Amino acid sequence: MSNQQTPLEAPRRRFLKSAAAASVATLGFPMVAKAQGPISMRWQSTWPQKDIFHEYALDFAKKVETLL
Repeated sequence: MSNQQTPLEAPRRRFLKSAAAASVATLGFPMVAKAQGPISMRWQSTWPQKDIFHEYALDFAKKVETLL
């Protein structure tokens, strides 16, 4: 066998070299992600405003807000 490349081997090797270089460049840079912004939620209550369960729900919401 001779050491000469066939016409198909040269383009294939160039492609593999460029693909390897592209993958190294891609992996070399870290992925930058942005943090999620604040979440605002609204809830609908079935209890009247003067009901004790509504007051409990408001107290719970205040406690959760202080945790954040």
